[in-house]
Amino acid sequence: QLDAAWLVDPHDIAALKNSMEAALAADRPEQQRRMSALRAQVHGHDVDRWCQLFLDSLAQPILT
Repeated sequence: QLDAAWLVDPHDIAALKNSMEAALAADRPEQQRRMSALRAQVHGHDVDRWCQLFLDSLAQPILT
C-alpha cells in the first residue's frame, strides 16, 4: 500500500543498507514527492477507515 516507500527485506542486511543509501542520496524533490505520497496514503487509509470498512463488511448478509 505504501508504493512510494523504499521497500526492503529487513532480513537482507545488504539490501537494507542499499535502500537506506538510496533514500539518503535521493534529491530533495524525490524525497518530498515520496513523502507527500506516503502522507496522502496514510491520511486516506487510517484506522478509522479500516474500522468502518470492517464493520460495514460485518453488516453485509452472508450468501450461501
